[in-house]
Amino acid sequence: NLRVFSDSGQIVSHVGFIERKATILGSQIMVACIGAVATLPEYRGKGLATQLMEDSLNKMLSDGVDIVLISGGRGLYKRHGCTGVGRFYKLVLKPHDITFLPSESIEMYTLKISDIPTAMELYEVEPVRFLRPREDYEYFLQSHWAMNKRAELFIIERKKLPVAYVVLRFFEPAGENENKASIAEFAGDRIAVLSAIKQLFQSYRLSELELVFQEKDNEMKVYLSDVKMEIVPFGGTLRVLNFKQLMERLMPYFSARLGDKQAKQLVFNVKQGTDPAGSDTTFEISLGNESVSINGYAEIARLIFGSHDREFRPAPSHFISRIFPLPALWYGLNYV
Repeated sequence: NLRVFSDSGQIVSHVGFIERKATILGSQIMVACIGAVATLPEYRGKGLATQLMEDSLNKMLSDGVDIVLISGGRGLYKRHGCTGVGRFYKLVLKPHDITFLPSESIEMYTLKISDIPTAMELYEVEPVRFLRPREDYEYFLQSHWAMNKRAELFIIERKKLPVAYVVLRFFEPAGENENKASIAEFAGDRIAVLSAIKQLFQSYRLSELELVFQEKDNEMKVYLSDVKMEIVPFGGTLRVLNFKQLMERLMPYFSARLGDKQAKQLVFNVKQGTDPAGSDTTFEISLGNESVSINGYAEIARLIFGSHDREFRPAPSHFISRIFPLPALWYGLNYV
C-alpha cells in the first residue's frame, strides 16, 4: 500500500505500509507496518504527511488492523499516539566477547530460493512472529535488504539437519578497521544461532556486532550472561489502532493465563476522544471488581506491550499482572 499526494503528475509526498497477520503466544492479530514516509522539501510544512498518515490509519482500520508498527519515532508519529514499547535485551559484541559464546559443530549456507520452505519452518517455531507469506522471503532474495541495510540470511545445519537461521545485516564502514554488523533476525536453536554468530564474527572479521533478543528469551539470557547488555524498546514506535478488537483476538492467550471462566468475564471499554494522540481517550479493562483505566494511546500500548524505561506494575495478585505485558513483535524481514 502506498498513499501519495501528487502535483502535476509528480509524487510529492508518500506513506507506505504493508499489512500482515502475526501471532503472539498463540493468538493471531493483524499488524500494519508503516515506513517510506517522505515529502519533497519544497512541499513540507503543508500538512501533507499528516493527511496521508490519517488516511493510512483509516484504511488500516477498515482492513481490520489491530496495531501499527512504525519504523521511526518522529513527531508526526507521536502526534498520532505512537510510542516506543517492548522490552528487549541489546548487546554489542566485540572480538574479545566471542570467547564467551557457546560453540558447536555447525554448517552454514546462504539462503537460496529452494531453501525458502526451510526458513519458513524454522521461523514458524518462534512464539512471537509475523505470519509471513513466501513472497516476503522472495523479496528478501531479490533485494538482500533487511531493516534498511544490506543483509544475508544463513541457514544453520547440525548433522545435516537445518536447526536455525540468522540474518546478518551490514553497516557502512565508519572508519578504517571498522567492520560493523547486526543480527536483524534469528530463529531456531539458540546454541546454533550463537555458534553461527561466532563463525560469522570471524569469517567477516567484524569489529562489532549488535544483537537484540526478547527479554523473556531465558535461553539467550543464560548463554549471554557474561556479556554486558541493556534493555531497549523494539526498533520503532507502536500504536494500538483497534483496542477492543485486539483484546478479542488475544482471548486464547487470556484463557491460557486466567482460565476460560475468568477470561470470559473480562470486559473492555473505550471512551473515544478527539485528540489524534489519544490524550483524551480512555481505555478500561475490568474483571469482576478489579479494573484498570488508562488514558492515551501511548499509555495503553505501554501497558499491553511493556516499556523499556517504565512499566505499569500492579500488585502481583492483580489480574493485569497475569496477562501483561505481552512480548512485542520484532521487525526483522518485515521492516518497511
